[in-house]
Amino acid sequence: LGLGYEALSELNPGLIFVSITPFGQTGPFRDLHASDLVLWALGGIMNQCGYMDRAPLRMGVDQVWLQAGLHGAVGTLLALQARNRIDEGQHVDVSAHEAVMRLGMASPSWWYHTRMVTERSGNRQRFSPKVAPLVVWPCLDGEVMFSVYGGVLGRLVKRLVDWMDEKGDAGHLVDIDWSRLDVLKITPEELEGIEAAFLAFFAKHSKQELADEALRRRFALAPVNSIADIARDPQLISRNFLLDVGYPALGRSLLHPGAPFKLGATPCAVPKAAPRAGEHSAEIRLEIASMPRRADAGNARTRLPGDAASGARIHAALAGLKVLDFSRILAGPLSTTYLADFGADVIKVESLAAIDNLRTVGPYKNNVSTADGGYFAIAMNSSKRAMNLDLSKEEGREIARKLVSWADVVAENFSVGVMKSFGLDYEELRKINPSIIMISSSSFGQTGPLAEMIGFGVEQQARGGFTYLTGWPDRISVPPHNAYSDATAPWFSTLAILSALDHRERTGEGQYIDLSQHEVATTLLALPLLEYSANGCVRGKQGNRSPDAAPHGVYACRGENRWCAIAVLTDRQWDALKRVMGNPEWVRHARYDSLTGRKENEDELDGQISRWTVGHAAEELMQLLQDAGIPAGVVKNDRDIVESDPHVRERGFYSVLDKPGYGNSLYFGWPLKLSRTPVTQIYGPSFGEHTEQICREILNMDDQEFVRLLSDGVLR
Repeated sequence: LGLGYEALSELNPGLIFVSITPFGQTGPFRDLHASDLVLWALGGIMNQCGYMDRAPLRMGVDQVWLQAGLHGAVGTLLALQARNRIDEGQHVDVSAHEAVMRLGMASPSWWYHTRMVTERSGNRQRFSPKVAPLVVWPCLDGEVMFSVYGGVLGRLVKRLVDWMDEKGDAGHLVDIDWSRLDVLKITPEELEGIEAAFLAFFAKHSKQELADEALRRRFALAPVNSIADIARDPQLISRNFLLDVGYPALGRSLLHPGAPFKLGATPCAVPKAAPRAGEHSAEIRLEIASMPRRADAGNARTRLPGDAASGARIHAALAGLKVLDFSRILAGPLSTTYLADFGADVIKVESLAAIDNLRTVGPYKNNVSTADGGYFAIAMNSSKRAMNLDLSKEEGREIARKLVSWADVVAENFSVGVMKSFGLDYEELRKINPSIIMISSSSFGQTGPLAEMIGFGVEQQARGGFTYLTGWPDRISVPPHNAYSDATAPWFSTLAILSALDHRERTGEGQYIDLSQHEVATTLLALPLLEYSANGCVRGKQGNRSPDAAPHGVYACRGENRWCAIAVLTDRQWDALKRVMGNPEWVRHARYDSLTGRKENEDELDGQISRWTVGHAAEELMQLLQDAGIPAGVVKNDRDIVESDPHVRERGFYSVLDKPGYGNSLYFGWPLKLSRTPVTQIYGPSFGEHTEQICREILNMDDQEFVRLLSDGVLR
C-alpha cells in the first residue's frame, strides 16, 4: 500500500509510527496466526496457572491486546521524548507476545538460576517445590484472598489471629510466633493444621465482614469480587473512577472506568461515547482538505521545546532525565526500570532500616540468603544507580531534599502518609523544585475509604475482579499467575510519568500523580464492566473457553505436561481443522457446522479433539495447525522460552549480563523496539553500590563529611 514507516517518514521525517502486532516486525513467528489464548500460551504465563490435573488456564478475560496497547502508548511517548532531542521521528515496534512475556516478571530468571520449572498449584501460592499454602479460601458467601506469611510480614497474620482469638476460634494459632515463622520450612502437617483453623473461621464470616475487619485491624485480606461487586465498590465511587458515559444512539448511559492515575495539573478528559463506524468521516475529510500541501509547508515541522534545537543525535530516548526512586519491591521499581533502560539516570534510594524486600528473595548468589544476595532485585532494577540513605534520620532527609533539587521525577510507593511523615510529600518537594514531577503508586490511591488498607498485588487482583474470572466453573477460583496488578501497574506509572514530562516540556509545570493499583485492575476489566452495565450480565469462570469461538481451549499433547492452545475463530478455520484431523466421521455431524452448534456441544467437541491431539507432540501440532491458517501455540514453560524459543532468541528479548560479584543473570527486555533510540540495558545495582559516587558527583560532598555521615549511619 505504500503506507509503511519507510515511505511515510520520507514525507514527514518527524513522524512517529507505531506498529502493534502479535509477534513484532521481525523474527520467525512474525507471520503466525494468533489470538489472546494463543499468545497467552506462547508467552509462558499460562503454564503456571491452574491445576496440574487439568489443562493450564488463561486469564478469565482477554488481556493481551490491552497489554500491547499500553506498551504502544508508552512507546509513543518515549519516541516523543526522543524527538524533542534528536528532532527525528522513529518506528515503534510493539510485540503483543513480548507484552505477555513481560508479565512473567521473575519466572524465567527462576528457571535460569535453579533449573526448576514452576508447577501449577491451583488456589495455592507455591513458595517452594514442597510448600504451597492456600491463598484463595472459601468463606460464608463466596471467597477471599489471604496469604499465610511469616517473618517480617507475620505481624499481619498475627492481627487476624488476634481477632480469631477474641472470637474463641484461634486454637493453636495463638501459640505460633508469626514473626519467626519460616513458611518455607513448615511441614505439610503443620500447614494443614494452620489452614484448617483459618478455613473454619472464614466459613463463619461473609467476605464483606472479613474485608471490613481487615481494614479496621490492618491485615492483608481481600474479597474475591465479581464485576457486580466492582460496580458498587465504595473506593472506586469515592474517587469518581466509575463514570456514566452517555450513548445518545442507545438512549442510555453505560459504566466506564476512568484513568487509573490522577494527574494534578492535566487531569484525563472524561471519556465520550465510542464513535459509530464512519461517524466523523466527513469532518476528517474537510480537515484534510484544509491542510497545506507538503510543497507549500516545506520542511517546517513545529519543533518542540527541549534539546531539539541542537539537532544532536543521542542514543537513548530519555537521556538527561533524572529520577529519584524511593519505590520498593515490584510495582514501583519496574516503572522506573522502564525509564532507566531507555536512558534515564535513576537513583534507587534505600537503607538497612528500609531495605527493598525484593533483595531478600531468592535465588541467591552462592546459594546463601543475605540482605543483598537476591538475583531478582538486581534483574528488576537494571540500569539504575543505588544509594544507601537512612530517611529515619534528619540528615538523611536533608540529603534527600538536595537530591530533589537535582531530580526531574520522584517516585515512591510507600503506604499512604509515609512520605509526608518524612517531610517529603509533594507540597514540600515543590518548594524545593517547583517543576518536580512526583508519582505515588499505592494499592488504592491517596484518598478514599480504603486508602490506608494494607494489601499486596495478590489481594489487588482478587478485589479487582481477575481472580473471580479465572478458573473452572466447578472449582474454586484460581489466582492468575503472579500478582497481575503488580505486573501491570508499572506500565501505567511509566505512561503517567511520560505524560507529565511532555506537559512540563511544553509549559515548565510539574505536577503530582496519584496512581491506584486497584483502579489499574478495573481499567483492564472495561469490557466485562460495560457488559454488566449494558445487560446485567456477570461473567464467571469459563476455563479457557470463549463465548465467541469453538473449539477454543488447551489440549493435551504427547509427553508429560505438554499442551497446545487452539483457537478456532471462524467457520473457515473450523473447516481447516477438520482437514488437518483427516475429516474423521464425528466432524461430519451437522451439530458442528455452526458456531452455535459447536458451543452447544462443546464438552463432546473438546473430548474428541483431545483424543486426536494427545497423539502429537505440542510443537508438531502447532506447526500443522499454523500451516493450515489456524491460531495455535505451544503452552510454553520458562525452560522452553529461555532455552529453545527461536523467536525470543532472534528478537533478543532476554539477555544475560555478567555483574561482578554476582556472575551471570537473566534480564528482561521490553515489548517495544525503538528504531533510532534503542534500549541500552546494564546490570542492576547491589545495595548502596553508588552511594559514594552520588555523594561526590551530585552532592559535591568532601571526604570529611562523607566519612562522618557513614559513621553516623546516615549513609552506608
